[in-house]
Amino acid sequence: MHREGTPSDVALYRARVRLRNGDTRTFKLLLFAASPDRLHAEALGPTGAPHLVVDAGGGQVAVAFPGDGVAYVGEAAPEILARVLGIAVTLPDLVAFLIDGRDPGVPGLSLRRDPGGTGLPREAQLVSGPAALQLTRRQWRPSPPDPGALGAGRAAPGLDLRPLAELPDLGLPAIGAGT
Repeated sequence: MHREGTPSDVALYRARVRLRNGDTRTFKLLLFAASPDRLHAEALGPTGAPHLVVDAGGGQVAVAFPGDGVAYVGEAAPEILARVLGIAVTLPDLVAFLIDGRDPGVPGLSLRRDPGGTGLPREAQLVSGPAALQLTRRQWRPSPPDPGALGAGRAAPGLDLRPLAELPDLGLPAIGAGT
């Protein structure tokens, strides 16, 4: 029997994000988060293959596009997370919201998380003006054989590594004013 809220939880979500141009994208998202600052997220395409992978931890973040064979790596500063996730927040604050429901205190950002308590939420919503990110959990997934490899701030082997400064604009709105 699966016990929710364990450090090795990996959940599959239905995610919905509004882009800067007003378009809305819906996709499946595999998500792992562990205190204090470990995060691993895979945006899955229609066939189930990841088309975007974000792995962050230890103050570092890697943003990979497996289909293109490239990853952008560097420091997980709030302004970088705004470019990657659309949320100008520190990595520990984002992880604390996801697994503990703590408000990161970003001006202009409203959060809703259900249920309260600890562990990855069943539902979460981050809203700033017209911008929104909504997550609805669909199922739990088994932990990988080595959950310590998730949330390390590293890209998968074999990808062409580039600095985060070269990361293309993903079209995400900046949610919140930064920290």
